[in-house]
Amino acid sequence: MRRDRTPTRTRSRVLCAWRGRRKKKAVVVSFFVAWVWVALACPVGVEGATLGEDARAGGVGRARDEVGGDGVCDEGGSVLGATGAGAGVLLAGVSRERDENLKMMRTFFANANMTNSYLDELAGISDSDFHLERTFLSPGSLRALASVRRWMEEAGLRVWLDSVGNLHGRLERAGGAGAGAEGGKTGEGEKLLLLGSHIDTVVDGGAYDGTLGIVAAITAVKNLKLKLDSDEGLALKRPVEVIAFSDEEGLRFKSTFLGSRAVSGTFLKHGYLDARDSKGYTLSSVLETVGLSNSKEDIAKIAMKREELYGYVEVHIEQGPVLQSLNQPVGVVSAISGQTRLYVQVDGFSGHAGTVPMDQRRDTIAASAEMIHRIEKDCKAFPLSRENMLVCTVGEFNVFPGASNVIAGYSNFSIDIRCKDDTMREEVVDLVRVSLKDIAARRSVDCNIETKHNAESCQSSPVFTESLRKGIIGAHSFAKRYEEARQVSSSVDPAEAVGGDGKGKEGESSILWEMDEASVPVIASGAGHDALAMSEVTPIGMLFVRCRDGISHSPLEFVEPRDVTIASLSLFHFLVAEALVDRTTSHSNAA
Repeated sequence: MRRDRTPTRTRSRVLCAWRGRRKKKAVVVSFFVAWVWVALACPVGVEGATLGEDARAGGVGRARDEVGGDGVCDEGGSVLGATGAGAGVLLAGVSRERDENLKMMRTFFANANMTNSYLDELAGISDSDFHLERTFLSPGSLRALASVRRWMEEAGLRVWLDSVGNLHGRLERAGGAGAGAEGGKTGEGEKLLLLGSHIDTVVDGGAYDGTLGIVAAITAVKNLKLKLDSDEGLALKRPVEVIAFSDEEGLRFKSTFLGSRAVSGTFLKHGYLDARDSKGYTLSSVLETVGLSNSKEDIAKIAMKREELYGYVEVHIEQGPVLQSLNQPVGVVSAISGQTRLYVQVDGFSGHAGTVPMDQRRDTIAASAEMIHRIEKDCKAFPLSRENMLVCTVGEFNVFPGASNVIAGYSNFSIDIRCKDDTMREEVVDLVRVSLKDIAARRSVDCNIETKHNAESCQSSPVFTESLRKGIIGAHSFAKRYEEARQVSSSVDPAEAVGGDGKGKEGESSILWEMDEASVPVIASGAGHDALAMSEVTPIGMLFVRCRDGISHSPLEFVEPRDVTIASLSLFHFLVAEALVDRTTSHSNAA
């Protein structure tokens, strides 16, 4: 048998050298493993319009289980043990960062979810004990504005009420010239980004129309300020202002967009101060009664100039079924239909129901009924009416004296005509005027048609349309990361676990939904909004929120709470892109 000729001392030296190499290799491997775990848990880079990245789920839980504090031990266990301890310190830092990120994400979520609580409170503020009703500067509207003021102040906004009852809340730039300026004007060179909607409702209305756009804007700006305050590297590149418009529906004075027309500068042009409500009060007298100025000079000061504004963006329920059919909680509006509102008065002659022969009657109800039927018929038959979203509605009808045994001698009704194509809408308005006059002449009644409101259709700003689309994508990304962070945290803290009901700590519900970038809905709006009035002075954008069965202007109007939260988060991500700037990046670019 062959003998090993290597001397004993020589074999000992070789063995020690091999062990030394193995020890060094173990140290290198230990450092490498720790570095990989840290890299997995703390990915480098931040999306342009996202929140702070949460610790990635993959490495953290396994790192905590697998590394421990004992390290890898051998004869020189002290060295290898120190390596393991170092990895433990690194991973403890990762765990802390993960917890801080989850805490921040939970705050963003809680603020956005608070939108639902605000809506619930406003739904309980009404001029009626039996249904929801708030009209221009009514007691209910003033109480609702008081609540909105409180929420604006809690969000850190500078708040004031203008001469027509619009409530403004502004987030100023640091040291901005606009702070404390009379009337809320911005400083030179500062372009203002406006958000908002209306505080008034229709009679027996729903809890989301208008108010959703106000409170979603407040919670989105609250999150914007939170992000701004938590990162010294960020700055506000333009002031952001939330407006609760005093009147959009136009029920009290038969004139829509009273609030937003004051801001866009067309209020006085329409002569609204002399308008009267059903009780005979003028708008001017109502302003004076509630302690606001009815001076034309003061109202003129509310108007904002085109060069002062960056744009106006409004969140609103869809008031239609498209988003529900697409199974998407939010979508972007590409255009708003133009709108004409007419007020028709029909004068005839009252008489006894039993004594006046049929061929001698000047019955205004019969004449009005034929007119209304003709409006519907002409609207349906008009070429390409469906493709251009042409709709004609008679939503209000009144008769005098209104007795069962008296032939009506006076009637009046409203006509609402809307269409994406302004030329088509104008042609239909002309057709309606001719048709109604013909019917009146044939039935021996007088017919007076007054234009109460006229607004051209408008296209949303392509910049805002794309930015809102990315805001929705950003909200979806946040929802996904938040869900993953909660799942990871649940492996350490069982209270964080997300159960089968989609709820985790403190009953939080999952807001994650199925979506990809290509499926973000972009749709047209057939309803008029304050954005339509604001388009006369600045670019506009709109975010639609799904409502159940498309029902609106009804107590059955309903939006899922998760969709409300998603809307606020989508607007927040839009604001991050449009209103924040990275100081470091901007300074580097300037250099």
